[in-house]
Amino acid sequence: MSGPWEKYASPAPPVGDGPWARYGQKQLPPGVLPEGTLDGVGPVSSAQPATEEPTYSGGILPFSRFKDGSVRFDSNAGVVGAVKRAFTLPGDVAAGKVAVRGEDGRLTDEAIERATEMAGVVSPAAATARIPGAGIKAVREPVPPPSAEALKQAADAGYSSAREMGVVYSSDGVKRVADTIAANLEKDGVIAELAPKSFGVLGRLQKPPAGSVATIEGVEAARRAFGNAGKAFDNPTDQMAAARARTGLDRFLENPDPTDVVAGPAAAAGKTLAEARGNHAAAARSNTLQGIDEATGLRTDAANSGLNLDNTLRGRVASALLQPKAIAGFNDAERAALEQVVRGSPARNAARNIGNALGGGGGILASLYGLGGAGLTASGASPTAGLLVAGAPLLGYGARRVANAMAERSLHKADVMVRQRSPLYEQMLAEAPLTVGSVEKKMAVIRALAGAQAQQ
Repeated sequence: MSGPWEKYASPAPPVGDGPWARYGQKQLPPGVLPEGTLDGVGPVSSAQPATEEPTYSGGILPFSRFKDGSVRFDSNAGVVGAVKRAFTLPGDVAAGKVAVRGEDGRLTDEAIERATEMAGVVSPAAATARIPGAGIKAVREPVPPPSAEALKQAADAGYSSAREMGVVYSSDGVKRVADTIAANLEKDGVIAELAPKSFGVLGRLQKPPAGSVATIEGVEAARRAFGNAGKAFDNPTDQMAAARARTGLDRFLENPDPTDVVAGPAAAAGKTLAEARGNHAAAARSNTLQGIDEATGLRTDAANSGLNLDNTLRGRVASALLQPKAIAGFNDAERAALEQVVRGSPARNAARNIGNALGGGGGILASLYGLGGAGLTASGASPTAGLLVAGAPLLGYGARRVANAMAERSLHKADVMVRQRSPLYEQMLAEAPLTVGSVEKKMAVIRALAGAQAQQ
């Protein structure tokens, strides 16, 4: 026999009917595949030059493609390579082959990559760690939400940027949008007599002066007029009509028909306006909650030295929830967070009850505890018992402080949710640096490697 498999021809078992019959035996040595068994990937051989680098290595199977087009078994590729690198990593670190930290003192990219790979191998989920999207993932680092002031500044900058784009619409295009909105409202039984404010604004858009055009500032002003009409809480029908009209104008601004645009990048300007409005709305909602917090603090500071903050905060938030105008623009999740401020958590409610029961707010109940403690001591009872009774208001005071702090945190949580629902926060998330998921698992391995290097 001649060819690459000649050295395996003798001694060989009798040739059978198996897939390796043409090579003179039924089974080849481990790691050796017959030439041409991998369709579409070129010739396959068992020899792999030690100095030749592959052009592509498998992520799961232990095969690599080389410059000559051949695909060969590669112990450094696929899951086999991951396991190999995982178990050789500690030795490589000890031998100095892998530097854990660079000259700047930061973890090296190789250390992070090898440690992450090792974490995936030793994890119970190692079988999925090599499959894209199933194991360790790159995620964005968490970022704090922007402040209300930052949101307002972003909104102002967005409005200015949109105005400077010089977008102009044809009056016929704006009229067509207004006609469509009015027709849809009337089809649903909403007529001018039932929604006078909304139809008043629509009427102005439906009758443009001859030879006129509409600037983006003019259309945005009409949108704000619909917003003001939507504040007619004494007329729910007008509110609904104004909201639908505003939505119709939003569609026109954000996705205009090119034939309705006279000048300027209308689509880009519409997107910029939408982001500005979203940031402005988030800032307004945040200011509403911060106003409640500040007013509550002033009111409680004026009475009981601020010890009644929990109760006062519950009351003010409950009043806001009962006033549709006060919480206009809040979504269901944000309203639920405000309702939680009113209801309180079990721990916060317990602290509140303990504070009330032990006279933590001072007043007559605290005085009674003090007198009771003095009476016990005077009657010959244990001095310890007297001190415990007399000191009960101190425990109540502490419980009140705990309840107040938890109440403020609850309102702050709602405020964070409000500020996170903004285009500015989404942009901050998109620009946040990437980090590898399963951080705890990865860092545990890196710390162990760093410790091993330090010992060496």
